Amino acid sequence: MLILKLSTTSKVLILGAGYLGRRLVSKFHKLGFLVDTVTRETQLDSSEIHQHFTCHGDPEQYKKILLKSQAESIVICWAPGSRSGDSSQYLDTYWNSLLALEDGFASGLFPKHIIYTSSTSVYADQNGALKSEQDLPNATDERAKILIQAENKVLAWAKSFPLTSQVLRCSGIIGPERWPGLRSLKTGLPIAGNGRAWLNLIHIEDLCMAILKCIETSQSKLWNLSAISLPRNELYCAIAQRYNLPMPTWEFESENNIGRQIDSSLIKAELNWKPEYQTLKDLLRV
Repeated sequence: MLILKLSTTSKVLILGAGYLGRRLVSKFHKLGFLVDTVTRETQLDSSEIHQHFTCHGDPEQYKKILLKSQAESIVICWAPGSRSGDSSQYLDTYWNSLLALEDGFASGLFPKHIIYTSSTSVYADQNGALKSEQDLPNATDERAKILIQAENKVLAWAKSFPLTSQVLRCSGIIGPERWPGLRSLKTGLPIAGNGRAWLNLIHIEDLCMAILKCIETSQSKLWNLSAISLPRNELYCAIAQRYNLPMPTWEFESENNIGRQIDSSLIKAELNWKPEYQTLKDLLRV
């Protein structure tokens, strides 16, 4: 197999430039990295971006991108275009695109380091149980099955290619202009679901810092990533007060199905990750 010798310049290729990807561009740029980006359609225009590529998941496109970029590290932060129940977008975004990228790797065009952002939604809801990396995920729907399959694929790359592969199972991302439930609160209508259910959250700044911590280690591994666990109603009431909206009401309050809490002690211990936003008070100061 032909192995391409990548550039000695610190360069990172970010696949997906949405809420997370755009912030990573600035973080890496400020640290002196050359930053390349890939999106499906959007043409990014930023002085912080070294090269931008558009790709619709075609293997030949990825080969050309990998050859032109020659990045030492790749951060995958794809997101489907919709949060609807349609799993076809998940399949296309999280699985088919991975296969296309892998085709480029098989041609000898691979980096030294891969970081893949997944989701803690792969854990089943279990009456508020604390879930660590030791707990097996439970694919309760087709989207979760796709995510688990994608995680396993990325982790297997460390055995198929001479690279480091890491998976971050991220909780719900919160930050500027991104408040869970705000749209529902503005309607004034009862909110679907259970106000007692657990929410697991991570601030966008803490997520970026975790990714930078991953870059510093050559350990191939999966880590949970969450900084805050609290009941939905507690967060929604705080958001309603912040925006002077009516207090939330809920469609039902089941004793069961109240979600799970995410244990992130492993990444804190192994990578010395210390989230800045660990309480509701921390979030509200944003």
